[in-house]
Amino acid sequence: MPVRGTPLSLIDWQILAQIEVEENCDYVDFVNLDINRDWEYYLDAVIKNPTVNYTGYLLFVEGDYTAANYYNQYIHGDGTNIVAARSNNPCIGFLFGGTRGLFNVRITRDPYGYFRYISAINRNTGSTQELVIRFGSKTAPVSNITSLRVSAEVSGAIGAGSRFILARPRS
Repeated sequence: MPVRGTPLSLIDWQILAQIEVEENCDYVDFVNLDINRDWEYYLDAVIKNPTVNYTGYLLFVEGDYTAANYYNQYIHGDGTNIVAARSNNPCIGFLFGGTRGLFNVRITRDPYGYFRYISAINRNTGSTQELVIRFGSKTAPVSNITSLRVSAEVSGAIGAGSRFILARPRS
């Protein structure tokens, strides 16, 4: 079991799931997890938004798909513009229609039982590249994290070819 505070680059990660989406879909599920055993999860996703819509991607826990049961705080950097705000949902990031992005998400259950995550997303390319960092949590504690769902706010916005890797620290 890694020592708390060990840098991510020094942790040996065990892959729990590798998913490459074969056709456009609304969500991707991860099941048979046990955060009480694993301490934390790391989700690496490259998502393609094949729709024409600006779409949010939400991270739900334990089958609670009510967005209002979560909050996230974010900082968005676009060139020299910086915006900070809070949203009442479990958003890990947004993508413009027809674009793709790299999502890095660290997930845990804190000592008081609250689901928490940190998400960093790199979207767009070249001179239009943007960075968004989000910190999120659930409004009530959970006894364990046995399932996670990445869900698109627009139908079909997780495009074919999107890839997800979920890992845990190797014990």
